[in-house]
Amino acid sequence: MNEQIKQIIADFTKYKGKDYQILCAVEEMAELTKALMKNINRQKDNVEDIFEELADVVITLEEIKIIYGISDARIWEYLNEKMPRKWHPRIEKWKARVVETGNPNANKRVLD
Repeated sequence: MNEQIKQIIADFTKYKGKDYQILCAVEEMAELTKALMKNINRQKDNVEDIFEELADVVITLEEIKIIYGISDARIWEYLNEKMPRKWHPRIEKWKARVVETGNPNANKRVLD
């Protein structure tokens, strides 16, 4: 993130307050959720909508990181610890289901 963007976020926080920024983040995440659900439900191929909403979410997440003083390094340290612990067991379960059923699509349900 360049210095101009950091200054914009600092000014935004100064003049609107952190609660407003947090509410904006919640709203942007809801809009991304809506765009993703439209795509899953095959209502439309809306990759451009998803891109725009994702960009808005990234902006608001950067704002939240600044507000609370959370570094990228801290986030990645946490993810590097959490991801293997959380996902390896699930992936092994999914692999076993494919082997057991002989169906390569055995895990394609949306919710598991």
